[in-house]
Amino acid sequence: MQNNNKNGVTSSNLSADDSEELYYEADTIDQQASMSESTRRAYYSDLQDFMTKMGVGFPADTKSVLIYLERCADHINPRTLRRRLSMIRKWHRLHCVPDPTNDLAIKEKIKAIARTHGTPKIKAKAVRLPALLQLVKYCDEHSSLLYIRSKALLLMGYFGAFRRSELVNLVWESIDFVPEGMTIQLPRSKTDQSGEGFVCAIPFGPDHYCPVRALLDWRDASGEYEGYLFRRITKQEKILQSPISSHHWNNELKRLAHQAKLPNADQITSHSLRRGSTTEAASRGAPLITLKQHGRWRSGASVLEYIEEGRRFKDSASNLLYDFTKEDR
Repeated sequence: MQNNNKNGVTSSNLSADDSEELYYEADTIDQQASMSESTRRAYYSDLQDFMTKMGVGFPADTKSVLIYLERCADHINPRTLRRRLSMIRKWHRLHCVPDPTNDLAIKEKIKAIARTHGTPKIKAKAVRLPALLQLVKYCDEHSSLLYIRSKALLLMGYFGAFRRSELVNLVWESIDFVPEGMTIQLPRSKTDQSGEGFVCAIPFGPDHYCPVRALLDWRDASGEYEGYLFRRITKQEKILQSPISSHHWNNELKRLAHQAKLPNADQITSHSLRRGSTTEAASRGAPLITLKQHGRWRSGASVLEYIEEGRRFKDSASNLLYDFTKEDR
């Protein structure tokens, strides 16, 4: 995939061979397990976008990257551009060639774009316990396989603090039902690319929103004891062998949120369960180390954000002022 243009910028058409080579390369890297599936997709799509817009292949030079940033600045979120730069950097490092993204001009350009076009990051709305119970109640009002599965997905996703990629790829063989509840063996996660695995323990809960009982109910209703937990269901309520996708679950949860008339339903995504679970536990006093372990976070930075959100009213300095006002009386 050679770039034959000295300045890295031409209006020539991108070779189909370049695109095919990039796809094959990303797929090969994924097979070697140096990238997660989601990173592999981002790697391919981000580099493909650069080649399509610039009309050249790789390696790239500083000038071509600068022009690419300028062309994208007014319609691509700066966070997305940073990710694309990281993928360009990854390609050059993997191929042991000079990395143009290290140039000071590139770093200053992305800072300038962020100052001019930056917007606050839109975060998924946390589903707190009252909202979760509202969703579960709606599922209980329907007896179809779809809603039995949805209830199990909701409660598993919430009390297991699962990433959506973890949730949709769970298999029955990884579940061990024990007197205290159940354990789930996760073979690999976003922060465990080496595949050492992690055991998630979920105890029995109250009957009407117990994730263990909800999963057993789904197993009984589906009649499946092997393979993927959460499989696709046809309109005729036939259960297929293929699992639901992350995208499918995201859409299904958003639809449920609207059906159950949750406030801010448009802001609900599959990440809302993981965010809500951690925020709720933090508000009830769960320590950082417990939240970090249960959510399988490698860094505590994300967890601290959820702790702050969960405790922002309890830890508000205003409470001390209110107490002082009471004493003053």
